[in-house]
Amino acid sequence: MNQIGPACAVKRGADHRAQLVYRSQRLGLKLERVPKHDVGQAFLKHEVMVNEVFLGLVPQDGKTPAKVPRHFRWVLGEYLNLPFEEFDRDAMRLEQRRLQPDAMLEDPTHHRRYFIEYETGTATINDAKKSTSTRANLDRYYAFFKGNYRVHFNDRWRPRLLFVTQSEARRNSIVELLEKEDFPTTGEFAARALTLEGAKQFLIRKLSSSASSPAREVPMPQRPPAAR
Repeated sequence: MNQIGPACAVKRGADHRAQLVYRSQRLGLKLERVPKHDVGQAFLKHEVMVNEVFLGLVPQDGKTPAKVPRHFRWVLGEYLNLPFEEFDRDAMRLEQRRLQPDAMLEDPTHHRRYFIEYETGTATINDAKKSTSTRANLDRYYAFFKGNYRVHFNDRWRPRLLFVTQSEARRNSIVELLEKEDFPTTGEFAARALTLEGAKQFLIRKLSSSASSPAREVPMPQRPPAAR
């Protein structure tokens, strides 16, 4: 059901969660953000759950308006343009690919960049031949981190891939996949699988921990080019 109030219009799905669609302006209602995909029920639910990660990082006391975080930057994946090359073993040639995480979080204090993939549980995990599988997605990230990552981000920040799941069972299955593929969990690049609550706590710890070098103000890098 769509609801329009004096301040905004929201769309509510079967789970009763709200998605902001319009915000009131001085001259009337304005589209808050033009989605690049069809705004169906599945898309809305997926995007709302991705934003649950972001909301978990914003201090809230329930009494005063929450302040916009200044110590990290959150970018939705549909606004990222990250082409890269991947070797196709079957065709024996390089193929042009495009990476589109669900969201990206940049942490300038610790020089880390988190690529967030929200796992709804609908895709298979181990079938590398299916482009929607977690295994195929992991292969794409491996190729991207080893290749074109530094082309798009030349600041030497370490990339981190986070698979965020709805259930512990799904998380455990992805952890097994990471171990089977020997994907690193620390170092130049790394990956982890966490539940939604686990991801919130993990990122809160990482963002609030002291930097290894003396404290200093680090400028935020330029925003990456938007997807077209």
